Amino acid sequence: MASKLFIIGAIAFALSSPAFAQSGNIANGNPEGKNAGASSARRVEPVFIRTNFSIGEEKTQDGKKWIVMKADYAASIKADLEKISSILTDYEAMPKVFKNIEKVEVVERLPDGAVTRQTTIVRGLGFSFRNTLLFRISNTSVSPDVFVQTFSLSEGDKSTLKTEGSWTLEYSKAEGGCVVSYRTENVILHQYPLQDSVMSAFGAGEIKKLFFELCDAIGGK
Repeated sequence: MASKLFIIGAIAFALSSPAFAQSGNIANGNPEGKNAGASSARRVEPVFIRTNFSIGEEKTQDGKKWIVMKADYAASIKADLEKISSILTDYEAMPKVFKNIEKVEVVERLPDGAVTRQTTIVRGLGFSFRNTLLFRISNTSVSPDVFVQTFSLSEGDKSTLKTEGSWTLEYSKAEGGCVVSYRTENVILHQYPLQDSVMSAFGAGEIKKLFFELCDAIGGK
């Protein structure tokens, strides 16, 4: 039963969005994953300001049930806006930053961003799962001190009705770094018993893990 729950959670998490899929270690819900206990060696640490996470449900006219996952997180990170934005816009290097991304292919480069094909893989308990989705990514420099990257699902599968979200970077000279916000909304087909419970149990930790992996990339770890 435990292995089945892991599988359900892995599928539900890792195949849902371009950034939410960038986390790993779903089995124990640890926000730092394989770096647990090594925070003293991390050069840059996120200081969380906001951690809102929710799981809901909706039905479509065809009678299908969908899980609605929403997250709204923010953390203060002592790094330049240019440094963080350069990591988020180096699409093909994403597998080096976020552990569950196996490959990112730039299908089309656009003036404000790109269309990317992302392959995500989750491994655990002898199982592995891959999925490939197409995303539209748009980057906007709102001002010299504010950068916004939005993402939305362009082409998916029958199990994903909606995926959209954003990264927002706001530089503060007084803080000596950026307030980094991450928001996402994912609507995923309810396919398995306890699927929503597993997502509720592990989701918050997986979102936090994105920030720790981003900080590791910033610090060159």
